[in-house]
Amino acid sequence: NSAQAIILEINTPRGLVDSAIDIKDAVFDSTIPVITYVNKRASSAGALISLAGDNMYMAPGSTIGSAETLPKDEKIISDWTSQLRSTAASRGKDGDIAAAMADKDIEIPGVIDKGRLLNLTAQRALELSMCDGIADNINDVLTMTDLEDQSLVRIQPDFRHNFARMLTSNFVAPILLAIGIIAIIVEIFTAGFGAGGTIAIIAFSLFFWSNITAGNADWGTVILFIAGVILLIIEATIPGFGVVGIGGIICIVISIILASPSPAAGLITILVSFGLTAVILPIIFKYAPKSKLFERIVLTVQQRKEAGYISSYDKSTDLIGKTGIALTNLRPAGIALLDGKRIDVVSNGGFITMNTKIKVIKIEGIRIVVEKINN
Repeated sequence: NSAQAIILEINTPRGLVDSAIDIKDAVFDSTIPVITYVNKRASSAGALISLAGDNMYMAPGSTIGSAETLPKDEKIISDWTSQLRSTAASRGKDGDIAAAMADKDIEIPGVIDKGRLLNLTAQRALELSMCDGIADNINDVLTMTDLEDQSLVRIQPDFRHNFARMLTSNFVAPILLAIGIIAIIVEIFTAGFGAGGTIAIIAFSLFFWSNITAGNADWGTVILFIAGVILLIIEATIPGFGVVGIGGIICIVISIILASPSPAAGLITILVSFGLTAVILPIIFKYAPKSKLFERIVLTVQQRKEAGYISSYDKSTDLIGKTGIALTNLRPAGIALLDGKRIDVVSNGGFITMNTKIKVIKIEGIRIVVEKINN
């Protein structure tokens, strides 16, 4: 649009190291002059971005500094302080002062003592030549940079970007993913196509749309995810679990990680969403109607005794207490005539001769135990 300059209005308490470096690099690579204006605070990542501008101005009462990384790993802090030092130096500012914003071990006489992080007010930053001026508002910035005759176009995140940012947050993204996973599993394993499939499509569409809009993903990750889902559906229709199913899981996991702001955020999203899925799915499967596909994968048929399914004839109700005659010698096993039927029996430990009267005293599984009846 033939812009004469870009002004970044900065008010941020924190940020990711990688994101801050990406923004700094974008500012350095810009063919249009970039002016940074610290309105309120430029802490942590905001300090690096502010120092990257061709010119930096600060509002009265604003601050810059306190840029120590979390975790406080020596390697990370060393790399981060180098970024601050080199960025400030490339813009004609004191690199050591910039580095002291992130490293407590740096001591600068008259500026900061060892063991403390440097945080500068607008006035102090001006005194140390860390900013180019103090401006009450954007119009003052335009005046100070000889741009007061230029028209000002304000670019704010629209509803679409704000909505996408909300959906990609560490709180909403795992819930959205869990809803999608639960819905698609319910759709596969329950009767008919309906709410489950619709909800799954909506949830996954929102997850990937928001990350594409936020700049975290592209259509390649969507294709990878769809391929993973197709592989899992194929796996669900064939016996066992093998290469196809494992490949599907790998595709889905990789696509989610690639679609997230960072690999760590992707792993957290996966763990939380899978945890929610593990808690909710058993409840759904207990009460939801099952599909034929579910019956093929999970054995749900129960052959209950009440329905006539028994492994052997149950004699406990009509034989205990019955009397009869031993048709053979019981030593201790043999055959007896009980209720007009020839039945295999076992004596209660002793030898019982043929034609002796006996009585059933207990049944242990398939063993019918008898004893001699004394006249």
